Amino acid sequence: MELTLGFTVIAVAALALFLGCTVYSATGFGIAMVATPIALLAIADPQTAVVVVNTGGLSAGALIAIQARKDIPYREILPIAIAGALGVSLGVAILKFADPDIIRIGIAALILFLAALSLKEFQGEIPYARVLGVLAGFAVGICLAAFAVGGPLIALFLLARKLRRQAVRSAMAFYLLVIAACGVGAYAVADLYTAERLTLVGIVLIPSFIGFGLGALLIKRMNEKIFRYVVLGVVVLSSAGVLLPAVLKLI
Repeated sequence: MELTLGFTVIAVAALALFLGCTVYSATGFGIAMVATPIALLAIADPQTAVVVVNTGGLSAGALIAIQARKDIPYREILPIAIAGALGVSLGVAILKFADPDIIRIGIAALILFLAALSLKEFQGEIPYARVLGVLAGFAVGICLAAFAVGGPLIALFLLARKLRRQAVRSAMAFYLLVIAACGVGAYAVADLYTAERLTLVGIVLIPSFIGFGLGALLIKRMNEKIFRYVVLGVVVLSSAGVLLPAVLKLI
């Protein structure tokens, strides 16, 4: 689908990446769940929205990972990130060949599932945590590449593992950076980058950097309890933002 870079498209995409990267920088995830629904308000093609959001957020992800590198729990997140990287190719294949309406429905269904999970606060230890973490990493790698959503599943898993907010933020940033880097390479191989999409990615880099700076300030003002509420709030609110347009279209 051809993309027309009018003022509305540029302004909405810039706003989407600014808000998405603010949340991303503050919590370590949520960029796509916040930015994708907003971007879809002006970008009719879901494929374009996914490619622009995932690519545009890569630089912010790198900055977050560098800033929080001392807090990254590598032993916990590295197997999950490797599994996620293995799922990227399948996700890109889904994105390239699936019908745009099917992608929208997939986004809505996935967000609904994540919203339901977010309402439950896990207690005690997770059985078979290592295995479940790798499986979750692989599944989310597919979903992020195909739908640009899914990160909250890993965030909820890490919260359930009783990691502190800085460890969750840094682990999520590391995981998403690995997935985004693999995704960018896979998008290029799948010939998903057009001149218009690359131009839009270049434009949204500035609001992405601004959002990163704002989010970095916000994380310093949150304690553990507020951080959990913010994470769960991002899941629920962004879920509603995706589901509402999908439901209205079906009515």
